[in-house]
Amino acid sequence: MGHLLAFLAGAGVATWYARRHSPYHFPPSGAGPYHSAYPSQEERNKEWEEHRARFRDMSAQAGSTMMDVTEASLDVMQVAVQTLREKLAEHRTIRMEHQQPVSPPKDQTHKPLEA
Repeated sequence: MGHLLAFLAGAGVATWYARRHSPYHFPPSGAGPYHSAYPSQEERNKEWEEHRARFRDMSAQAGSTMMDVTEASLDVMQVAVQTLREKLAEHRTIRMEHQQPVSPPKDQTHKPLEA
């Protein structure tokens, strides 16, 4: 019985302490020692609007930066593709020059083989 009584007393003290020192404990509305420590609803709304405006500005700046980075990447890719096309055309002309049939000298004529 003594253990049960000690347990209940400990639970009561722990509950009281948690409620008094909890960061999620909100004081009742109205006048009191805690009332001046918390901002009013208008102040919280104003702060919320400032945060939203700041967030909108950062979002717009991030979007603009992403567009710039994407544009730069596409420009680099376009230059790389153009360079590869030019190299491919150059290699094609070199290959065509080497593949042209060699014409026989004009002074030699081919005679059919006699059997």
